[in-house]
Amino acid sequence: MSSLHKSMAKISVEDKRKGAATARVPMALDVPNIPGRKLFYAFDVSWEDLNKFVSTHWDDYFGTPYDLTDDLSRASAALQILQALSGFGSLNFANGVPNASSAAHATNYPACEGFDAVLLLRLCSSRRKSYARRPTQASYDRLADIIGRPAEWWVDFDTNC
Repeated sequence: MSSLHKSMAKISVEDKRKGAATARVPMALDVPNIPGRKLFYAFDVSWEDLNKFVSTHWDDYFGTPYDLTDDLSRASAALQILQALSGFGSLNFANGVPNASSAAHATNYPACEGFDAVLLLRLCSSRRKSYARRPTQASYDRLADIIGRPAEWWVDFDTNC
């Protein structure tokens, strides 16, 4: 047996790369059935809370002075910081239909004339591809600890109003 063959056999048996032996296991999550509607599994958040979060973590992640940034930059920064803290890279924003939870958390905002929406920190949707990329239980638990409440299913807000 050549030394290259011996080395290759050894590498395949002793693969110690980070995460090589463990598969990513998404959290267990049932999807409610609301025909014809896209659903988001998400945390409802307010722009005000996101700005407070970003301002407290800004210096740990970015070199630009916080005061020189706009709302869009701060929202993007919030996603980057939350992704880094949770280990979940598919986090994004979405809009949902207000409900009792959003009223209790004061996260409703005027989306268009006569209609309110809810800003969501989306973990996944009810669509198959997105659902398959939902977070692991550990990532979800870290996010729930940061946000301070559990995520829930939200109906997608139609932004064509």
